[in-house]
Amino acid sequence: KLNITAIIPIKGESLSVNGKNLLSYTINRALEAELIDQVVVSTDSERTADLAHGLGATVPFLRPRDLSYDYVGLNRVLSYTLSQLQMQKKFPDLVFVLQETHPFRPKGFLDKMIKEMLYTGVDTLIPAIEDYGMFFKRENGEVVAIDRGLIPQKLKEPLYAGIAGLGILIKPQFLKDELLMGNNIGVF
Repeated sequence: KLNITAIIPIKGESLSVNGKNLLSYTINRALEAELIDQVVVSTDSERTADLAHGLGATVPFLRPRDLSYDYVGLNRVLSYTLSQLQMQKKFPDLVFVLQETHPFRPKGFLDKMIKEMLYTGVDTLIPAIEDYGMFFKRENGEVVAIDRGLIPQKLKEPLYAGIAGLGILIKPQFLKDELLMGNNIGVF
């Protein structure tokens, strides 16, 4: 059986909307997942740690403040979190990175993603929206099309907009190397 750990990184205090803490939604969905063995909140805040404990998650350490500056990327935070877990003899086979800012995941969503990753054999799986619309980007101060424009949909290749906040499912060796995606990426 694979050891699958959900990591929820939070800088500072958890967010609330209408008096309901967003962290509770994310922790509850992760705890409901049959295939997730451990739910870890990685935070620098004692208040968030206490909240997470009360909701049933594990907070095995507080992150150092130097990982909480705005210029510190999520990849560094996750690499640190994984190394701390490994120092505690916890070695996940897969890591599910969840963010509290995307609290509304359908029931069973996380287990379906895990099954899809195991079935397809990718090393990273990201929820995404498939779209056949027109897409543009800025390049050297100009707007340029990144697709083939207004042609019949059946002639177009879809583009995918990743929704990483819902969950990035990844093999831990990439996180260890401070990467948020591996070489073989799938969309869900």
